[in-house]
Amino acid sequence: MPKSALDRHFKSLFEYAPISLWEEDYSAIKLFLTLYERKAL
Repeated sequence: MPKSALDRHFKSLFEYAPISLWEEDYSAIKLFLTLYERKAL
């Protein structure tokens, strides 16, 4: 399966970074905060 240029770009960021990196998905927190904000208004 060929990789896209974007896949190669992000893989290279993690492979060649001089510090450790983590990829986190905060979309659920964003959704929670958005719903909370709408409810609070």
